[in-house]
Amino acid sequence: MGGVDLSLSLDSLNVMRLEEELTALASHGAPELYCAVSDGRFAPLTGHGPQLLKGIARRGECPVHVHLLCENPDAHIDLFAEMGCRVLTVHVEPVAHIHRTLTRIREAGLEAGAALKPGVPLTRLEYLLECADRIMVLGAEPGFSESIPVGAAYDRVRILRQNLDYLRLNASIQVAGPVTPLQAARFAHLGAHRICVDLGAQDGVYPTVSEGLRSFREELERQMPVA
Repeated sequence: MGGVDLSLSLDSLNVMRLEEELTALASHGAPELYCAVSDGRFAPLTGHGPQLLKGIARRGECPVHVHLLCENPDAHIDLFAEMGCRVLTVHVEPVAHIHRTLTRIREAGLEAGAALKPGVPLTRLEYLLECADRIMVLGAEPGFSESIPVGAAYDRVRILRQNLDYLRLNASIQVAGPVTPLQAARFAHLGAHRICVDLGAQDGVYPTVSEGLRSFREELERQMPVA
């Protein structure tokens, strides 16, 4: 699919049929599951509880990516590692020693992700790129559904891709936020490696989450040649 992978927002799943939907997803390629978790201070309270994430992660079928929206992520690294999560992304803005935080995440056996709020200059990442496995570009302010002008997010992906190539670094670029298949195709052309999909933000109603994700993939493939 043009080198771009998809992560599925955990908000897309019906918690009343969670086991059924996770089993179906595992039989259709086991996508990465993405969940933003907030402390209610750095960003409005959002996300799912630790026990739910722990249960999903320990099933071992779909890798879990937690995007931690909090002022003190260091206090939670061991918790998410013990849960069995695969990736932990933290925000650069509130952390005094972000290099150490990203290193600690890696030492705990997780992939380390670095994220910035949309209005924060990319220069804050200038000396962090080699410490991160992923860089997350947000299409909306954390905790809010309103998307930012998509052109700004396109620019951020393009600039990050150029910087990573120039520095010969292997960190991947992930885009999260309300993203359509056409926008996802454009992000892929600009250098994004992974797109987070929230089926609740897409047009259409899908009988199952697996079918919704498949529909997004198919439409993304159709849009790739024209994006």
